[in-house]
Amino acid sequence: MSPGTGIPKPPAAARAAAVLAALLLLAGCGLLRGPAPEEAAKAPPAEVMELEAAARAGDPDAQDALGVVYHEGLGVPRDDALARRWFTPAARKGHAGAQLHLADLLAHGLGGPADPDAAARWALQAGRNGQAGAAALCRELARHDHAEAQFALALLLLDGAGGAEKAPARAAAWLKKAARNGHVGAWRTLGVLFLEGRGVPKNVAVGLAWLRKAAEAGDPEAAYRVGRLYYLGDGVRRDYRAAADWFRNAADKGHAAARYSLGYLYFKGLGVPSDYSTAYMWFQLAAEAGAEAAARALARLEPLMTAGELVEAKRMAAARRRRGR
Repeated sequence: MSPGTGIPKPPAAARAAAVLAALLLLAGCGLLRGPAPEEAAKAPPAEVMELEAAARAGDPDAQDALGVVYHEGLGVPRDDALARRWFTPAARKGHAGAQLHLADLLAHGLGGPADPDAAARWALQAGRNGQAGAAALCRELARHDHAEAQFALALLLLDGAGGAEKAPARAAAWLKKAARNGHVGAWRTLGVLFLEGRGVPKNVAVGLAWLRKAAEAGDPEAAYRVGRLYYLGDGVRRDYRAAADWFRNAADKGHAAARYSLGYLYFKGLGVPSDYSTAYMWFQLAAEAGAEAAARALARLEPLMTAGELVEAKRMAAARRRRGR
């Protein structure tokens, strides 16, 4: 409630939108334009000052609206550097409109150096958050052979997001372009598509080759998926030792599911010696990384352990935390 009025104060998003709409309406009527050079030092309109106060207070809707004001020059001199400054914090807070606005400035070098890779990453987030223009921006960049944009466009096509129709075959084609350009995420995603037969003919051998390529380049999700294939014997000979090696590769990089899976192998003695302390350590680290099943595994394992095993498990977990692994 506004103090002393009894009138409900509009939500921040609605208020920012209303102020911006008023500025745009005035601009459309020719009543509000960026000031002439000799007037540039004058104070901006009250609506802009209101938006700026809310933006400085951290409101993402106001930050995005203020970015639009500076980009369009509504009552202030056009300033894309300031527009970037205000779009950025809103985008980081998950504001979909700001994410797309920032992507556009980065793509076209407005307000600072062009950064096609960052533009594609922000456009991908915007598209996944419902912004219909994201796929078009990614496509524009992808046609100039930017691998990050090719990858982002492929993901939007797989999801049917960002204004793109769901089209797995077209997604696969863009992934192949990104893969040829050395994009590790594209290698991993192509591997998954070949395993599933989505957009490409199903081919486990080809899928595994792409996943291994990504894993060997340091991608933890790819390493985890290779480990799963060996653990399940899915299209390859079941090999628990190989599964443990790949799970460890991903677990050392913080992958929660890989940590849980490696803990399970130590618990059962599959491909590695049975070792409750090591199993407990990996379950503990997996739980801290967000694997819900790991907390349940800890509750089942702890009653089976001696006091010495439990102390050793906690010591090993603490040592890994100190090393950041």
